[in-house]
Amino acid sequence: MLLRFAILVAGVSGALRTECDVSTNGGKVPLVSRISDLLSPRPSSQYKTYCGATPPELETWHSEEPCDEGLLFVAPGEVARGTTTDEGADVEGPAIFRTNGELVWTQSGWGRTRDLRVQAVGDRSYMTFWRGASGVDDGAGGSYVLLDQSYEMVKEIRPIGEISSRPVELKLTDNGTAIIVMHNITQTDRLFGGFQSGWINDAIIQEVDLTTNKLVSEWRASQHFDVIMSQVEIENQGRTRETAVDFFRATSIDLDHHGNYVISSRNMCNAAAVRRSDGEVLWVLGGALNSFVDGSAGQAAAMVSSQGIAWHGDSILLLLGGGHLPEVEGRAGRRTHVRAIHIDTAANTTALIRTYNTPVGVAASRGSPQGSVQRLGSGNVFVGWGDSNLSAAAYTEYSPQGQMLCSARFREAARSAKFRNPTGGGGGRVVSKHAWTGAPTARPVMAVRPQEGALYVSWNGDTRTTAWLLRSNNTERRDGSLGARRVAARTGFETRIPIPRDVGEVIEVVAVDAQGKTLVRSELIWSEGASDRKYLSTPIHS
Repeated sequence: MLLRFAILVAGVSGALRTECDVSTNGGKVPLVSRISDLLSPRPSSQYKTYCGATPPELETWHSEEPCDEGLLFVAPGEVARGTTTDEGADVEGPAIFRTNGELVWTQSGWGRTRDLRVQAVGDRSYMTFWRGASGVDDGAGGSYVLLDQSYEMVKEIRPIGEISSRPVELKLTDNGTAIIVMHNITQTDRLFGGFQSGWINDAIIQEVDLTTNKLVSEWRASQHFDVIMSQVEIENQGRTRETAVDFFRATSIDLDHHGNYVISSRNMCNAAAVRRSDGEVLWVLGGALNSFVDGSAGQAAAMVSSQGIAWHGDSILLLLGGGHLPEVEGRAGRRTHVRAIHIDTAANTTALIRTYNTPVGVAASRGSPQGSVQRLGSGNVFVGWGDSNLSAAAYTEYSPQGQMLCSARFREAARSAKFRNPTGGGGGRVVSKHAWTGAPTARPVMAVRPQEGALYVSWNGDTRTTAWLLRSNNTERRDGSLGARRVAARTGFETRIPIPRDVGEVIEVVAVDAQGKTLVRSELIWSEGASDRKYLSTPIHS
């Protein structure tokens, strides 16, 4: 249960000793042993009411038009559970930001987290992410977590059977299933066209029933693609488990308009459609097994890697990957980019609709290993680059016509404990964007600064509050009634509220939404000097 605390509002001195402790509602809150401890919670360098590591700041590179109103979701990636940085800052977990860089929510204690996004099952939205098991390399042995809009965990999903590394992606379906993309090292007799056995890192798609946790179906790349067709070097590989051939390397999955899997393969350099009912490969775009005649002089099907995909409508594939394109701004040859590709399965033809220009300094020449692409509800295209050369969480948003609307990165990501990757690579720090309404069950956190004559308040995860109402009792009447003393517009993750000089002995802070509806009330808080507390048993009137 979240520890509530009183606030000392006037005329009190005493020891200023505080600690931080993890609360079950998410994030860290001041832990106090007596009222006077509330005067000075140990904050981050940016906030008075938040005790965790300082969140990274958003650095905007490009901004021309208003972007989609969604929120930014970022997971720290490769950070081991319980570790700290050299500076001793606390390691934090997944986080949500507004597009101006304002922190909305963060929660520690999840360990290695990846693949953070919002997904819907029917009319319910869930925040989903992978959390790796403590002490296990590459996040294997963990589980996918579903949080509801109050940030309560409602479901854990685990792959069925053995896996050798953390899963790549989770996709929830309206059929009440979860699709998990993962890999497992295994032996095969198809290493070189069936003539030699060996070890491979096989790509696996599992579909799991959300209610029963039972396996609905399983697809393995090795049963449909020969290892020898891979675009990676396989000579002298696969003779031992340690040298297993990573011949496929699945990177992303989506469902087409018929409900078939559309999966991207980095090492096959292709995207493929797989019939969900029986696992048959329906078509392949790119690579050695390309099914289509390219009507765009090779620009639709040619690729050197494939990192992220999104299916739109009945024939449009958005693909993030490396490929050969004409020189743009002095950068020729292989570059990470996004393409909208029209696929005509009846005529077996494909054509490039448009290319989304990559911001200068974002794309590595060898391609982004952890990128993602989304089509937002507004029709805009959102790209989380996951660029290993940036060692930062960077993104770009485009209009449906391909115009770059905004591009930014969290510039503290490379140094902050929250987003640090000990291996020095991209580490899975991919930004995604989603509509989300946060309605936490925990109460707001407050800190008082008597020397400023003000208190600070924050409500971790809430997206509805537009103003804070400071209410106080009438010192001349001990009837328990509280009246409005000050209204303060919400100014960010944390809001400063000046305390009126004539404040009574008892106060509360109330969060209200845009319609003036009360969302939550703080615990009653009183000054240490209050001599008569009989009114505390009296009902509080609005």
